[in-house]
Amino acid sequence: DLRIEWFKMEGKNEGAGKTIGELEVRQRTGASIIAGIRDDDTVINPGPSYLISPGTTLVIAGKKNNIKLLKEILL
Repeated sequence: DLRIEWFKMEGKNEGAGKTIGELEVRQRTGASIIAGIRDDDTVINPGPSYLISPGTTLVIAGKKNNIKLLKEILL
């Protein structure tokens, strides 16, 4: 079943300061980041060059186990 979850990045997270492409999100997890929200700026369907900064809230879509894998990479 498809799930959509929100995940807030913090400075201590391993994925902070990296791009979606560097983390190879889809290839490694099967989940997709469908939006990034930072301050008042929302990026829908961010591409591989999107920088995941501390304070960014990611909107993630995928199956439960795929989302779990993605969170492990981000942490």
